[in-house]
Amino acid sequence: MNAPLNAGRSHQVPAPTRKRGGTRSADHGAVNRKRVDRRGLSTMEVALATGIMLPFAAGLYFIGKEACGRLFQIIQSLVTWPFL
Repeated sequence: MNAPLNAGRSHQVPAPTRKRGGTRSADHGAVNRKRVDRRGLSTMEVALATGIMLPFAAGLYFIGKEACGRLFQIIQSLVTWPFL
């Protein structure tokens, strides 16, 4: 009724091994991976992010200022309408 766990297998499958501490190595077997030289790239990223996001934020500021003014006028007209 109860068959053995390795029935039909001709060999034992070894259990996965872990290094001391229970973590696997970070390189996952990539020994000959070349490092990419990223010197100066972060400076360029900061400059591009500032050059793109600063004008975008300024545009949103002025659009938001106008939108808030229009929203105030709409709310004001809804509140004062019964008294006209």
